[in-house]
Amino acid sequence: MNRELENQIKRANNMLEYYNEKLIKDETKLKSAKSSKIFSLIETIILFIINSMFFILVTYALATGNILPSLISISIYAGTLDRLVKTSKEYKKLNEDYLNIRNTVIQDSSYIKTYEEELTKAISKLNELENEPKKDNNYTLNNSEDLSKPLVRKRVLK
Repeated sequence: MNRELENQIKRANNMLEYYNEKLIKDETKLKSAKSSKIFSLIETIILFIINSMFFILVTYALATGNILPSLISISIYAGTLDRLVKTSKEYKKLNEDYLNIRNTVIQDSSYIKTYEEELTKAISKLNELENEPKKDNNYTLNNSEDLSKPLVRKRVLK
């Protein structure tokens, strides 16, 4: 029993250490994902504003009949629109990654709590076993008794 508890303590300590290290790594990933998410959102907003301005230029150029400015504005508008779509897809992917990492951090925290509880239980059981007085063995064998006989073994085990 003592050996099992020691093994349980070692296992809980190892798992606790592993999940603490994993939590630290995941928290740094979470911070970088959060900053990437913010920068991607800012880029998307800026591209949306630029795209809106070029849309206004395109409609103005087409309304006035100026072909050259309208062609230039349309090509720039198409480029910024394409970039806006790509950026919004990147933002969506970054947001999903951020949520996955956040869920991993929450899961690691729950594992840490679980192994801390397991560790404290095992340590308390081990301390209880060490503090218990050793029970004396009341069974003595007579000179004529042999442990290889089943009845003697049964009496000793009881």
